[in-house]
Amino acid sequence: MEDSQLEFLAFDETPAEKYLGVASIRFFGQIILRYKVQRTKDGNGIFIAAPSFKKVDQSGEHWCQWFMLDSMSHNETVTNLIKTKVKAHYNSRSGGSSCDQNGFGGYNPSSAQKAAPASNGWGSQLLSPRTA
Repeated sequence: MEDSQLEFLAFDETPAEKYLGVASIRFFGQIILRYKVQRTKDGNGIFIAAPSFKKVDQSGEHWCQWFMLDSMSHNETVTNLIKTKVKAHYNSRSGGSSCDQNGFGGYNPSSAQKAAPASNGWGSQLLSPRTA
């Protein structure tokens, strides 16, 4: 799934937020993108979303993504990579080796979030300069 253009960096749970966590990827070896990982409405899976902001105009409120990939193929690859890595993260936490029907391998992220530390410090580790 990962190739020279796309590298999964980290998934950090966000126990103080409504969403499950933040997934970070490196695109083209230079650009780090972060995606919000949320449960689907029915609770049986996960949904990957780019960060967004609220825009208000005469027609009402609209949510706009901070960034977009201009390729359906790249977008699908990113989404599938993040889903695979997040499911593996929860499977490793539960000690399972495969996903069950809800994709979390028997692990319940909502109950684990209550016991997780409040800060994972994901911002600082990814913004530090790299050396060749």
